[in-house]
Amino acid sequence: MRDPLQLVKSYLEEKVCIYLRDRSRLEGVLCGFDEHMNVGLLIGGEFMTVRGESIVMIGQE
Repeated sequence: MRDPLQLVKSYLEEKVCIYLRDRSRLEGVLCGFDEHMNVGLLIGGEFMTVRGESIVMIGQE
């Protein structure tokens, strides 16, 4: 089984879908992340930070 951080690292600069606890979904380019799984996304030319505690799943489209 792959380390989750290594898997997310492989998604850097790629388009991803992020599913959140409130059942919403974000799509954008993964710009970065930290050890707490806080992520930076580029969505429609705007940068957005998503707190790791609100993320349920990250995957590629």
